[in-house]
Amino acid sequence: MARLALSSAGSGFLVLVLAAGASADTLVGVHSGAADPVTEGWVQDLAGPGTSSGPADDGGTPAWMITDASQAGGSANWYRWAPDPAHLAAALSSGWRVRTVMRVTNATGAGETQFFGFLTGSVAFQVHLKAEAGGDVTARLLEGYPPFSGPTYTAVGSGYHTFELVSDGASGTASFLIDGSTVHTGYDGLPFGSAGGGARFGCGTSEATGVVFVSSVEFSIASDAVSVGAPEDLAWSRIKSLHR
Repeated sequence: MARLALSSAGSGFLVLVLAAGASADTLVGVHSGAADPVTEGWVQDLAGPGTSSGPADDGGTPAWMITDASQAGGSANWYRWAPDPAHLAAALSSGWRVRTVMRVTNATGAGETQFFGFLTGSVAFQVHLKAEAGGDVTARLLEGYPPFSGPTYTAVGSGYHTFELVSDGASGTASFLIDGSTVHTGYDGLPFGSAGGGARFGCGTSEATGVVFVSSVEFSIASDAVSVGAPEDLAWSRIKSLHR
């Protein structure tokens, strides 16, 4: 298990230093329960027509509900954790992880409107989700669109599932996990130009409508030494180590 030590770096900043030979994830962005992601530090990149978002009590599970009720172009609604340049560089060189717990439902359409993933600035590592008629969830590793293409996997059951994308950074690929089990390795994403990198989640495609109940999202970086902002800036009470 990795040992973490806090040391002062001056100017109100802290540095998380890992013991030699250790490996850990440092959580830098989080969404929890029914909290508005914007108040947690996420940026709402898009809130298009035909979409909505807000807090929900989903059968006793607090969650942030995002609804895509339109198949029109631009009907998308998503949030992104925008890391500073140093964090993004650390993620791309040393590794990153996006873990989410969510429940999805679909109303119409053949595609997968709900999604989560990670943007490097030039590549999208993105998983699109769809609830099937029988209740199981189809998860697609996006490799092309339109139409959506890429390998698909099944999360059994209509309840909440844990989905993860994990990358070592250097290989430029990611592994995909469903409920703790690795189902795909070597996923190299989709070329995708964007204004910035970071983790993101939400819904939006003209191929389907649906709802996603997001219980939690964690964006973490693997690094031998990660500088993090002042405690009040990054909700220090939420930052912890996630051991591999």
